[in-house]
Amino acid sequence: MRYQRVRRQTLRELCERLDMARQSATQHLNVLEQAALVTVVRRGRERLHYLNPAPIHEIQERWISEFDH
Repeated sequence: MRYQRVRRQTLRELCERLDMARQSATQHLNVLEQAALVTVVRRGRERLHYLNPAPIHEIQERWISEFDH
């Protein structure tokens, strides 16, 4: 499944899709959140994780687009 099709995911949903232990996924998500690549929104007891494409788009605009001719 492509990332664009997934709007938000809980930790449980991510672990199921990635076949990854909760602790490992939490560590990875914390790093991605610190890098502003993932945004987390609390909904009750759940934390919803959203992919933040803006930093990747900025890199593409700044560096990669120079090679697109």
